[in-house]
Amino acid sequence: MSKAKPKSMEQLLEEALVPKDEQPYEVPGNWVWVRLKHLVDFFSGSAFPNQYQGYNDLEIPFYKVGNLKDTDSNYYIYSEENTISEEIRVKLKAKKVPKDTILFAKIGEAIRLNRRGLVPKPACIDNNLMGVKSNENILDNKLLLYWSLKEDFYKYSQATAVPSIRKSTLEAIAFPLPPLNEQKRIAEKLDNLLEKLENEKQLVLAAEEKLDLVKQSVLQKAFRGELGTNDPNDGHAMELVKEALLSSSGQR
Repeated sequence: MSKAKPKSMEQLLEEALVPKDEQPYEVPGNWVWVRLKHLVDFFSGSAFPNQYQGYNDLEIPFYKVGNLKDTDSNYYIYSEENTISEEIRVKLKAKKVPKDTILFAKIGEAIRLNRRGLVPKPACIDNNLMGVKSNENILDNKLLLYWSLKEDFYKYSQATAVPSIRKSTLEAIAFPLPPLNEQKRIAEKLDNLLEKLENEKQLVLAAEEKLDLVKQSVLQKAFRGELGTNDPNDGHAMELVKEALLSSSGQR
């Protein structure tokens, strides 16, 4: 049986590049629109039976959808509420995903939350998660993370009773690819800008907390007669109580 003839570079480019009429918007002249499948590796999860869950002192983390909320400021997952041994991993036929894999929910309403989590070391993931990691010689993984954060993955889910995302759907997404040096500059600039925004957010939250305390103080003073509204000439509130009692008893 003869081997298939290798594809030419022109054929490979035709498969990888996004046609002009399918490009979502214009990008700088030295950028290109590429199908995501040619830039990244996707990782699927494994079944995680209940009898292997709940151990947190073994060597391999096993992440579930709920762990996507347990991330630090750099999006790394810090929770290790479920871990397994290498022996269990082999028994479950669970493949490990590499460090810096970007995780996201692929099934159910959790997709709507649009959470992302970075794997801090090689780990296993359950079958409600999917992972993606770039080829670092082509696409900066931090830039891929930031791109994924701006994408609403729910729009890529299948419209069924239980929404789900197919790998083939994600592979076909058009990605705006800058030159590698510019990718790193963009990622670095985003690091700085988002750090400033996070600092501003914390200042706003602190200010809101202080404003809530002031609001409570003002309300407390209002009901202690300490807002400077008291006038002895207004008479006594006891008359209002008597009026209320007469009204409720039908004696008026």
